[in-house]
Order: sequence, then structure tokens, then C-alpha cells
Amino acid sequence: MTDCFVPRYFSELREIPNTYPYLVDDLRVEVAVIGGGLAGAAAAHALAKAGIQTALMEQASLGFGASASQPPVLLHDLGLSLSALAPRMGLRNAAEALRVLEAAPAALREGLGSGLEDLGFAPRRSLCYTADPDQAPRLRAEYELRSRAGFQLRFLDKAAAAQIFPFPVEAGLLSETGCAQADPYLLVHRLAREAQALGARLFENTRIVRMQPLPGAVLLFSSLGKRIQAKRVVLCTGPLAVPAELSLWPPRRVYGLASQALPPSEGWLDGYVCRRLDEEVLLCRYGGKALLFGESLPVFQRKRPFAPRKAGSVDALRFLRLEQSLRALLPLCQELGVGARFLGVAQGRGLPRFRALPGAERVFAAANLGQNAIAASLVFGRLACAWALDEELPYAPLFR
Repeated sequence: MTDCFVPRYFSELREIPNTYPYLVDDLRVEVAVIGGGLAGAAAAHALAKAGIQTALMEQASLGFGASASQPPVLLHDLGLSLSALAPRMGLRNAAEALRVLEAAPAALREGLGSGLEDLGFAPRRSLCYTADPDQAPRLRAEYELRSRAGFQLRFLDKAAAAQIFPFPVEAGLLSETGCAQADPYLLVHRLAREAQALGARLFENTRIVRMQPLPGAVLLFSSLGKRIQAKRVVLCTGPLAVPAELSLWPPRRVYGLASQALPPSEGWLDGYVCRRLDEEVLLCRYGGKALLFGESLPVFQRKRPFAPRKAGSVDALRFLRLEQSLRALLPLCQELGVGARFLGVAQGRGLPRFRALPGAERVFAAANLGQNAIAASLVFGRLACAWALDEELPYAPLFR
């Protein structure tokens, strides 16, 4: 891939793994899932695995929306800290919420079993760090809180970090567990394929334009006039279509870079996912390239969210600053350069939100997934399945 802009990074790397028909007949199911990204595929998989009659409708192609440019990582604390969460929900509840997200890599292994290497799945260590001496006390306070809550991690001072990482680190939190990487686009298709094998019906190019409540059911209407009657609806339509009742933050454009192919000598990068606390920058290695995500901006218009504006614009300046960060973190990229630039969309800060919509108790929705969409989607799938079975998982209230 030469130095260029690509609208959806991970879907550009390969041919479409699977295709599905569009809906041509009326349909009646127990649960209808609207949205074919990470959250929708995870929900359909969990529902089908529980033996629930399920249909998934995606308005375009599965995995072609925001999921195709999400960071390929599962991190329990991406954009989260006990220091910020504990004052709002208590240390015990905040720690429990992080533990639920921390279990996402293990849940993925359990749910999909063999063949995870085909998704680029691999355990990783995570480093949350700062290069700003003024931010070091903030990380020290976070370390003490997490240690009190029972998390296993190390605090790295400047000298200890210099033994591992070639870029400036004033202080860092190093975690050995709860982190992994996986290709978000391939994961959508693997979850969808297994859901279909378990009995779920999947439809692409099927846009739902209206929902009508019925006694004991919900009636959905497609853009082609087809009707889907479902006892319940799981709504996961992505960051640009979050229900207003759940939306606390505007969606954000997330800028990304992929380096040209790296030699296999960057050993530390193979084992770590690194994120910079003070600038929302995340660095990882995937597919033999360094990927850098960051420099987000609010999206206030929904037209063409994946299209960059012209040179000299805010987009161009953001990409330039991100490229400077990549070269500073990986001096090798001074010679190799950038292979691709891409835009993604994320929505929300803090914990993800999963709940039935107020006034529409038969509709269960996902919001606020942020850039930690893989881990959050796996949690959402389990909660959506429990909700469809009229069960309540102990941690469900933490994500409302």
C-alpha cells in the first residue's frame, strides 16, 4: 500500500470474506439486530449461540462502517481510569467495570475457540505513559488506586521505562494482562459467519427506516417496504446514529496512520500496545506495520464522515502532527515513511453504555463504545443476550 488515503483501513487489506443477501421477504423472529459492525455481529453471535431465533440487518456491507478503522486492540482501560470513574460510581464499581472489560480477550478465546490466529489475535502487554513530568503524579495516583483494587500492574519511572522503550517516557503503567490485538474487520465476519452457522439470518444492503411498537413486539420496516416483526430489537447502528437518549458525547473523527512495512527487529513493538495519556495517541504493530491512532475531533455533520478535507485543512494538519508523533516514537519511520492515512469514527468517553431505550423497553441499544470497540462489543453481546432471555448479569447496571 503506497502513501495514500484509504477510507476504511482494515477492509482495504483484503477481499471481502463473506457476502450476504438483502431482505426480499417479510420476516418474523425473536430478536432483530440492526447494525452489522462489531457490536451487531457480537450480539448476533451471542444470541444465536443461546438458541435465540435471530436476524441481523446491515444497511451496507458487514464491517464496512466505523468497525473497519477501529484500533485492532482489546484494552480494558483505553480512555478509562479509576481516578475519573471512582468519584462518580465508587471505587468498587469502577474497578468491577474495568475487570469486565479486562476479561474480553479471554471471552473471545472462549467464544470462538480455534482459528483466532486467522484474525490476527495475539496477547499483548499494554503501556499507558506520559512524556510530560507534570502528568507523572497523575499516573502514580492511578497506579495506587489500581493496586488497592487488586489489579496486577507495574509503575515505571523514567529510568525503568528507558530499559524497555526507545522513546521518552516520564512515567508509565505497565499491564501484563487484559490486552490483546485482533483485526476488527475480520472479527466482524468471523462472528457473523459463526452466528449464521448457529441459525441466525444475516442480511446486507437492508436499511431499516422505521420502528413501530406493537403489543408484545416491534415492527420494523426496510427501505424496500419489507416488514420484520420481532419480539425484541437490538440496536447497534454505529457512532453516527447513536440514539439521542444514550448519547452523552458527539462522535469524533479519529485519525490513523499505517507505516510502510517494518523489519522484524522492533521487538518491543511486537509485544506492546502503547498509548500516550496526555495526547490520546495509541501505537501498536499489526500486519508488519506500525499503526498510530489519535488526534480526534468532534463530528457535527454526518455527511461523508470518512472523507478527508483538502490539503491545508484541519484534517491535513492533524495527519501531519500524527506523522510527526509516529516518527518520534519510531525513528525507523524517518526512513520508511507512511504507507497509508485513514479516518475512523468513534463515539463517547468513559464507560460504554448498554441499556433498553427509555419508553421503548423492547429495544436494547449500544452507545459510547469509544475506540475500545472490540472489547466493549464483546461485553455488549453478552448483555444483549441476557436481556433477550430476561436475565440480568451482575455487572449490567455498571454500563447503564
